[in-house]
Amino acid sequence: MTMSTREDYETEAEDSRDSKRSTRKVGFFARRREQKESEHRAKEHEERRKKLRGERKGTRPVIERRSGTAGANKKESSALGISGPRRVDLEARKELEAIQGRRDFLRRSAVGAGILALGAGLGYGSGYAHATGLSGGTRSVIGTDEIAARVIGGVRIATEFIPDPVPAGTDADPFPGSAIQAALNDGPHVYIPAGTWKLNATISRLVDGATIMGAGKSTKLVFDGVSPCISAGSQSGWLIANLAVDAGGVSVSSAPESRFSEIWVNGILTDNRPVATGGGGSGGYYGVRAEDFITQGDGSAANPYNASAIQSAINALPARGGIVFIKSGVWRGTSRITVNATGAERTKKVIFQGEGAMHRQIYFHDAPSSDSARVGTHVQAGFDIYLPCDFYDMEISPHPNNYGSQPCIDWIVDPTKGNSNYEWTVGHTVKRVRFFRGSHGVRYRGVNMGSVFFQVWGVEYNQCGFSMCGRGFRMSVSDIDSTAPSQNFYGKLTNLEFRSCNSGPAFEFDISTSQLEVGNVLCEGCGDPTTGYAFRVSTYGAGGVWIHNIEFGDGSQSPKDAYIFTGVGGHIEDFEYGHVSQSRDVDVGGRGYFGIGRQGGKSGNVNIVSILGPITVEAMHGLVAPIGTVSGNKSNVRILPGPNLSPGFLGSTTPSASPFTYTNQDMYDEVVYIVGGSITDVTRNGQSIGPSREHRLSPGDSIVISYSSAPTIKRFG
Repeated sequence: MTMSTREDYETEAEDSRDSKRSTRKVGFFARRREQKESEHRAKEHEERRKKLRGERKGTRPVIERRSGTAGANKKESSALGISGPRRVDLEARKELEAIQGRRDFLRRSAVGAGILALGAGLGYGSGYAHATGLSGGTRSVIGTDEIAARVIGGVRIATEFIPDPVPAGTDADPFPGSAIQAALNDGPHVYIPAGTWKLNATISRLVDGATIMGAGKSTKLVFDGVSPCISAGSQSGWLIANLAVDAGGVSVSSAPESRFSEIWVNGILTDNRPVATGGGGSGGYYGVRAEDFITQGDGSAANPYNASAIQSAINALPARGGIVFIKSGVWRGTSRITVNATGAERTKKVIFQGEGAMHRQIYFHDAPSSDSARVGTHVQAGFDIYLPCDFYDMEISPHPNNYGSQPCIDWIVDPTKGNSNYEWTVGHTVKRVRFFRGSHGVRYRGVNMGSVFFQVWGVEYNQCGFSMCGRGFRMSVSDIDSTAPSQNFYGKLTNLEFRSCNSGPAFEFDISTSQLEVGNVLCEGCGDPTTGYAFRVSTYGAGGVWIHNIEFGDGSQSPKDAYIFTGVGGHIEDFEYGHVSQSRDVDVGGRGYFGIGRQGGKSGNVNIVSILGPITVEAMHGLVAPIGTVSGNKSNVRILPGPNLSPGFLGSTTPSASPFTYTNQDMYDEVVYIVGGSITDVTRNGQSIGPSREHRLSPGDSIVISYSSAPTIKRFG
């Protein structure tokens, strides 16, 4: 048998039962191949280290592109999706890797800490040196051949898109902003290393989910100081973070689900949260910060925050509304802030929470008087509110251009913007708020009422100041669409101060039906100097009116201090009008009890201008309430002169022909003495009481005197 010679190569696939089976263990050849490949990689690695050490001895920081054919370079460039030379900035990637607290950036860029590592697993040996960065003027970069498919996790580095020669990145020799744009165009996730970058256009791209991050305040973008350095446009899901820009700022105002974080705008650190559709998320129930939407200013009077940030915060709330926090500082804007005006605002109940305004500021307009001297939250824009909202701890005025011509808050009942006839019966609260230099501090009005009732219920104001407004608080039927079949207001307004409101009544309440409490009020220096009143209430008050503890301080500017008319009945007590240095009248009418008075020394009177039913006027303890003119049936008026005060002798009456009916119209409880004459009988309420000569009569009470010769009737209060 002839046998041919051959070489038998053992493989791990040979049957172990074969008599020629090798004694080597399974996997021997695979391990041997791996060892050889490892030795080869180590050799290549050592050669690279030697080459790098040689480069570091020279002055150039750039590692030259590896030799190769033009075709190879072109092939690799094509694979990377770029059209020209490309560097890898190792120092920038090291900075990016070292950034702490940027996991959101890394997640959105599909980059993990392991992917960012610049070790052998990515093809870079540990011997690659990282230069000193921009502060030292050098960076380690390698060329297009080396980058291959090693774009780390999709993050583009702006310095890798700078063409030769590479600038120093200083203010005098800035990096080109076009490199940032090129990096953004190449991939939606961009890291901008430290240095000054000079832009010739706003950085933008029509793509969702872009992420642009710098190295902190040392990454400085400079454009024209007006236009945004970076704009997300109307794209969604952008994140711009950790860099500095000029006064043009960055723009995400029209970009849903977008935000900027830790951005220095013209040297001021700012931050914002998501805006537009869905931006508030479930977090809106816990509150949205207006400061997250600031795009300009430092909050000073000279450089205020943009008040549009407050509107953006409202828009970011979920459909049911929530809290808008407005931090300390001046917020200014010519556009008024609205709630429930259009679109998604239709159902939002908003609570506006400021950082406060000190009570001396709320209650005194003269100290401090300037914007720069005051502290706390000061919104200079004005509010138009179409759905009940709450306000706490702030100062509100219109924009300075609109002082005296726009209200601080305009409460507008408009059925075309609400969802039912009862939107305004849920109540709203205003506490610790100062209203400054509006045409009105607050005004309530109704528009487009049609057949809808105007009814505002559950209103509370407390610890509020109205300073230098044309009118302070105004609820007037003249501001309500006359087509409304009924108007009513239920509210409690206490601990208020009105100062220098001089275009009309500082407090004006004129509505048919009400439940009203107004108490603990100082109204000083108020009222139109030519006509009217400083304090005016006119209401039938079906649910009751309680006005108490009112005073006018150093006096009013208007001819009269107050007008109070309560049609169904009111209770007015501790109402001090006039001042020791002034003569001011008060006009009252309707029905009810009026505990009122002024200090002595002047001639201010209480005039009863309309009598619908029983009226009681009582002088406050230690004050006087002299009665002036009285219009109507005096029999319905009772005057109580006050503790330890008596009107004394009121006058004498000579009867006419017998029998003579005498009726008490002196408006005091009085004692009547029948003096002289020949009395034959006196009857009272149809009952004869004989020739009695002394009688106690309340206002409106009568006696009938029969006599043969006429007596004299002497009246004492």
